[in-house]
Amino acid sequence: MIATVTSSTSGISSRLTEAEASNETRAQLQEYLSKRLGEELQVEELERMEGGWSRQTHRVRLRSRTGAELTLCLRSEVAAGVSERNLEREWRIMQAVAGTGVPMPGLYCFEHTGEVTGNRFIAMEWVAGTVPNPWRRSGKQFLSAADQRGGLGPDWVRAIARLHSATVGERLAGAGLDEGVTAAEFLRREVGRWSARIEGAANHPGALVVEGCRWLTDNMPPAHDPVSAVHGDLRMGNFVILEDRIAAFLDWEMAGLGDWRADIGYCLMPYNGGKLLKPTPATAGGLLHPQAFLDLYESESGHRLGREEAVYFMVLGTVKMIAIFCTGIDEYTAGRSADPRLAWLSIPLAGLVEDIDRLLASGPSW
Repeated sequence: MIATVTSSTSGISSRLTEAEASNETRAQLQEYLSKRLGEELQVEELERMEGGWSRQTHRVRLRSRTGAELTLCLRSEVAAGVSERNLEREWRIMQAVAGTGVPMPGLYCFEHTGEVTGNRFIAMEWVAGTVPNPWRRSGKQFLSAADQRGGLGPDWVRAIARLHSATVGERLAGAGLDEGVTAAEFLRREVGRWSARIEGAANHPGALVVEGCRWLTDNMPPAHDPVSAVHGDLRMGNFVILEDRIAAFLDWEMAGLGDWRADIGYCLMPYNGGKLLKPTPATAGGLLHPQAFLDLYESESGHRLGREEAVYFMVLGTVKMIAIFCTGIDEYTAGRSADPRLAWLSIPLAGLVEDIDRLLASGPSW
């Protein structure tokens, strides 16, 4: 019998649907993976994991005829999420980054038809370790203990610098992605994209956010060429951590070629440091003091982010997060998704708006 899992996200049950747990689906998945991996495999367990705002994640435990065990991660599309829905682009980007020294799961295959389980999926290595949630008490405790030991922060920064120096432009162009993109074009596109999403939100976040979007347009800094590989969602929760080291980057749906400063500003956002409604100590990712993070990044990459640039890219990251949250809230209120976590996104929205106000008025607290 296929196993089920109860998610602790927002305290709600997240059991596999009947379609996911059906014998037919299990048989089809078993047949597909056996063909793609080149050996006869038995699906022993299929477990839906908690989390996932734009993708579903399942852990699949397999056994071969010889008794060997293999555990895979299936990353699947969802009908209504909060961000990018182009799973094939994510697959191509991961292929391009693989082998560059950036920690990431090993890749197996991309099921592009949606006929095996009802959704297209990427099959990849299941990476052992911890994925801390910086907004939960347990996640905060995990990161605080890691910070005191001192190894995780520098390793995190080294991994980010390694990503930003990875040479992936030709590989992406070969896959028809981001060919000829400049850092200036990336920045204009990011500001326009998230501003437009906010403008069109049915559940609008208010005039202050509109002013933040205007400020981004009017104060765009000079481009920082050449372009870099960027992740687009560098927050704790998108990394697997094992023995105070980054074992893998996860969630590549917003990655591509762009401006490294966008990733760094995103890391510095108060929200991504664990802030919801109440103020929290200023950190990068809930792990390092922001200036220590910037100094480490400069020593590893040779890139320096000045204070004014830091403000700009923190505001950009905050506007982006607000746009993503508004998308989720709209999906729920319009009835396109029954996931109650999307309604929950209205709770941290007020704190994000406050962050824009403070950043524009007085800059970062550190």
